[in-house]
Parts: sequence; C-alpha cells; structure tokens
Amino acid sequence: MTAKSFLSVFAALFFVLGITANAQTAKETDGFEFLASWRAESFVPTTYRGKVFPTQGSAVSAHIELLYNGTPVDLSGQAVRWLINGKFFLNERGAKHITYRTQTRGGDEDVIRAQLREYQGGSFEHIIIIPIARPEVVVSSPHPYRTLPTGEVAMRAIPYFFTAKTIDALSFSWKINGVRPEGSPERPDLLALINPSTVPDGAPISVFAGIQNKNKETEIGVVTVKFSLKK
Repeated sequence: MTAKSFLSVFAALFFVLGITANAQTAKETDGFEFLASWRAESFVPTTYRGKVFPTQGSAVSAHIELLYNGTPVDLSGQAVRWLINGKFFLNERGAKHITYRTQTRGGDEDVIRAQLREYQGGSFEHIIIIPIARPEVVVSSPHPYRTLPTGEVAMRAIPYFFTAKTIDALSFSWKINGVRPEGSPERPDLLALINPSTVPDGAPISVFAGIQNKNKETEIGVVTVKFSLKK
C-alpha cells in the first residue's frame, strides 16, 4: 500500500463518515445551530497532515457549541447529556466537552449524541459520527511503479493509528520473499534491501512489513507489497 493510496482512502472515509447531524424541531432550528469538533490521540508520523483517526483504545475528545444567530449560547446552567453508542456517559451542567477511551474495533464507528433536553421550551440533539481506524502500515520506497533496481534499496515502514505515544514503543519486522533479513537495531523501521545482479530481470520481490505495539500485543498492523526487479 503506497502512502498516496492510503491517504486517499482515509480522506474518503472521513468525508463519508466523519460527519455531524442535528435533530431539532422546526421551532428550535430558527436561529439555532450546532458546531461540533473531535480529536483523537493516536500515533501518526510528524509529516502527516490529515485527520488523526482513533484506533481501539485511543483517547477521543468531543466538543459542541450551540449558536444562536452566530453567537455562542451560555450553557453553564444547562444540563448537557452525552451518550456514546447508545449508552449513557455523562449528564452535567455546562458539559460541552467530553473525553473518553474508545473500545470500538477498527473499521466500525462511534456514534456520540449530545442532548439538551429542556432548553427554550424544547429539546436539541446533535450527533457526531467518528470512524475508528485499524492500525496501518505504509511501506515507503523511492522507486515508483512497484519496480526495484539491482543493488541496495532503502525502504521504510511507516505506522499510522497506533495507541503508542512514540515510535520507540513499536516493534518492526520485515520479510523478503518469506525470509527475515537482518535489520538495523538503531532504526528497525528501515530496511536496506540488496538485490544481487544475478537476480533475473522481472523477478518478483515480496516485501512484508509488520508493526506491533510493545505494550499491547493485539495491536498489530501488517502489509505486503509486491515488487519486481527491473535492470
């Protein structure tokens, strides 16, 4: 999986699923609107500029604002009720912000509801849908079109959406055509692949990269990329 295709997939996922919705009566919509935002704590490379998605076990924060004619409404005396995936989470005055740790599996989503049950003689509800990602691995190679030259080729395994705080909390493994090569203890995320000149042109080369959270053995991302030798 290339970095470009990976990011396009999750951009599409965010466009489709990373949405919010209002549920109000006709009377209540007159001049009122919700603003909502959310953020997640999961590991991504420093060069990543997309939306950071949570994975199972990630801390997630959600925030709402109720506006009237574009001006934030003071909710300090208003009870705000929060539900996560249909289960009660919090009911507290002025609670415009929550933080929770998602237990939803990757590939599914969290549905968050913020409710104002008795406000201005009616009720308001805002729905936030948060996609939950699986840990992902991208193999970065400087050579396009899935072809590799003879000689030494450098590759890098890049982790996305792990609950680890730093890259040091992740372990890396490589296999080339099913054989585990000698890695670098200093930079286990890097692979120096040597293709001898005796390898025939067009020979298939299968590169497997696996990443595991050292503190959470079930948190694993793997990818296999098929290359061919081009002399």
